Amino acid sequence: KGNVLQNIEKKPLLCALHDDKKLRFFCVTCQTLICRDCIILEHTGHEYNRIEKVAEKEKKDLLSLVDDAEAAKAKMENAMAQGEKTMQCVQSVKKSVDKSIKTTFKKLRDALDSREAALLAKSGEICDGKVKSLSVQHDKQKQIRDKIGYACQMIRTAAQTYSPAEVLSVKRAMKERQQDLLKQFRKCQLEPRENERIHAFLQASPICSAVATFGAVTCGSCPSTTTADLYIPRMIVGQERQVIVTARDESGKPFPHGGESVVGEISMAGSTNPPIKAKVADEGNGTYNVSFTPETMGEHKLALTISSYPIKGSPFVISARQKRDYTSLFQSGYKQSLSASSQPWDVAVDDNGDIFVVDYGYHCISVFSQDGATKLTIGTAGSSGSGN
Repeated sequence: KGNVLQNIEKKPLLCALHDDKKLRFFCVTCQTLICRDCIILEHTGHEYNRIEKVAEKEKKDLLSLVDDAEAAKAKMENAMAQGEKTMQCVQSVKKSVDKSIKTTFKKLRDALDSREAALLAKSGEICDGKVKSLSVQHDKQKQIRDKIGYACQMIRTAAQTYSPAEVLSVKRAMKERQQDLLKQFRKCQLEPRENERIHAFLQASPICSAVATFGAVTCGSCPSTTTADLYIPRMIVGQERQVIVTARDESGKPFPHGGESVVGEISMAGSTNPPIKAKVADEGNGTYNVSFTPETMGEHKLALTISSYPIKGSPFVISARQKRDYTSLFQSGYKQSLSASSQPWDVAVDDNGDIFVVDYGYHCISVFSQDGATKLTIGTAGSSGSGN
């Protein structure tokens, strides 16, 4: 670009067609520099003016472009600064999130270590108790065994070395001793008084599954895909209305975690009064219960935002009407037979007192006045429909 400008500056302003006459004019029609002869010969009838006048106007146009470019440049620099600031904030938030994650998992590890130590201590306590009990039993069995062995040895020695008179003199004592030892043996518990079982009930699978889905790190839900189940845009004045907001990610899938900032505001259409805040309950599973009560009859607007941005379809237009006691439309003890009903399925009354009967057999809806006269039939009686 610089080379082109340099070439233009060095180029002599002489006409190449007419004996190198000076180029003093500018043909606006052809957008080129011309000399006096060019005006007469090649550019007859064209719009032209002196170079100085045209250049002055073009300078203003160029400078206006510079102003626009400078404004765009300033906006771009501001956007870049905002981007850099956001990057720094993201890194700062990331450090905070990482710290929170590490702190939380340290608590989990500490809890696991503490539980491990408690279970190991319990295992040691049970083991020590069983070993102590078995050791006492073992010592008693050994004592009786040794006594029986010693008594048997004494009897063998007497039988082999004692004289007949000596044998007869110690027989009674040896026999009583042996019988006493056998009595002790019969009272002694031979089976181990403790078994070898030490059970450890460690159901790791549920905890592992919980750990596998524990926590979430996300950039949050997407307002433009988040939805509200506002299928019936009608309300009753003085009655609470509830709307379930389902947070969703960018692909429209339900966002399974709570913690988002959901705000609901309801205002009367065309009113200058400040909107009424709705109650919002975070269900913790990505859904939010928004409840509000209209105070006046008429058209209302319900604005729902998540993370300060409007959700899909917000604001919603909802009509509120007064509650009617339809029984007051009729006199006390009012009775009326409605004809042409084959299989009545349901009945309703509108604000004017007209009676709507859904007829299952005729596949239609019959509208009757209060005196029982048929006012209207919706659908073709006897013919099943296919539409809504």
